[in-house]
Amino acid sequence: MLDLIHAPWSPVQVAALNRVQRSGRMHPFTCGASHPLHVTLIAETDGWHCPDEACDYRQNWAHAFMADPDAVAALIEAKYYDNQEQQ
Repeated sequence: MLDLIHAPWSPVQVAALNRVQRSGRMHPFTCGASHPLHVTLIAETDGWHCPDEACDYRQNWAHAFMADPDAVAALIEAKYYDNQEQQ
């Protein structure tokens, strides 16, 4: 099982969490509330937030590797090389 971390997160961790959310390397965390569209959560220092201002959905945990800038860089680099091999 993967290790979990809980908010609050540092600004460096927030940047890594949001980078992995946008990377397309793994399915992003999404809002658990009912929305007409698939809503990807955004990391802030106090946890994940739904970007819909009318929604108060929050999540306070993430997988630890997602907050590690080095692990995120390796994950994204691996995607780059995977894509290069498919071309």
